[in-house]
Amino acid sequence: MAFDGSGSLLLTGGGDGMARLWSLPDGEKIAEFAHETSWVWPSPSTRPAARSPLGVGRGVIYVHAVAERKDVAELHGHGGRVLMTGFTADPDVLVSAAADGTIRSWSLSGQKQLAVVRVDASLQAAALDTSNEIVLAASAGATMTIRIPIVTTTE
Repeated sequence: MAFDGSGSLLLTGGGDGMARLWSLPDGEKIAEFAHETSWVWPSPSTRPAARSPLGVGRGVIYVHAVAERKDVAELHGHGGRVLMTGFTADPDVLVSAAADGTIRSWSLSGQKQLAVVRVDASLQAAALDTSNEIVLAASAGATMTIRIPIVTTTE
């Protein structure tokens, strides 16, 4: 489960390949997204959920437009479960971290990877600090802070 940045929406997933978006505090289901028959891992997003990212299977990231109830991006590149996603100050740039030991930035409009940083093959958790544009990553070997390179979608 993952809350959006405002705390008013909850995204859930599980082994049935379905992601469900719930309105809080009333608990009303407002959207459902079907994916391949695989595990769906919602990851905390740092912005209110006009767009809601989630990891599916072994590293695909889908970004859903909540109001339109459709996918707006399908991002391939990670080779392991997605642990974290978050938007930077540029609402077109998404940052992700996965159990494959990488942190990546993506252009949603371009549907492409902008940058990749290899941190540790045993990456277990990550969090994005949008105010300072840094990712805190924790692995079996260490905890590290990584500054996100300033990359615009026009580069």
